[in-house]
Amino acid sequence: MSPSATVVYVAYGIDRLDLSWIPSETPVIVVHNDERLRESACLHDLLTHLHPGANLGFGAGINRALALIDSDRVILCNPDTDLDEAHYVTLVDADGTTIVAVPLVEPDGAPNAVVNPYWSVPAFLATAWRLGRFVPRGGRLLRLLTPLLGRWGRGHRDALAQRGGEWSVRDRWVAGAVLSLPTEALRAVGGFDEDYFLYFEDADLHQRLARDFPALRIRLPDVEPARHAVGGCATTYEDRRAVARHRRASARVYASRQPGRPWRFAESVLAVGAP
Repeated sequence: MSPSATVVYVAYGIDRLDLSWIPSETPVIVVHNDERLRESACLHDLLTHLHPGANLGFGAGINRALALIDSDRVILCNPDTDLDEAHYVTLVDADGTTIVAVPLVEPDGAPNAVVNPYWSVPAFLATAWRLGRFVPRGGRLLRLLTPLLGRWGRGHRDALAQRGGEWSVRDRWVAGAVLSLPTEALRAVGGFDEDYFLYFEDADLHQRLARDFPALRIRLPDVEPARHAVGGCATTYEDRRAVARHRRASARVYASRQPGRPWRFAESVLAVGAP
């Protein structure tokens, strides 16, 4: 009998990986995008290590693991998330029509936007350049700027406040830090687009799932949030510069996949000054 789920991590820039939240009968695949994490630092009964010999990026790493999965669901987790057994139960409690996420907060308790509306062009450019880091969450400036971003701005504001809900994959996408998907659907769309090295590949995936499986629903249960140390691996100035380059490059890929003149404009703007 096939297991109900397989958990996949793409490891990079970490020394240890806590797998204690995963039941012993659930397979776990760790894709080592570098060799910093030793196999002996991962403890689990059903553990497979993949060593591609290079940093493939997030999506390509997941795709390598996807070829080995024979469970009904695949649970994707970033190494910088801390989960418990209750989160596992939540992530596997679904059928083939449902994508499941869990609420996430940063170490200081600030909420992550987990289930997000698809971008308008202005909102996308603001996201690509990370302009939100200059606007404190919950502050007066954010309340003043949100209406300028229209429906997306209101949706993003709501995403930061949400603790539960259900949406169509045609309207929303789930951030890739922690999510559970039907394996058949993920495989049917070819997994992640490997033209993305880092960032925006999760939104792109959901758009393709919406195209081929429009009946898919996203569920965010009202459970205790998991902790997510956003950007935990980018600890040095050079790391942060590299992450910014990857974000900009992936933003250009995403814009190039969208139809219409406004997105061609966004693509050209993002190309200015690009390496």
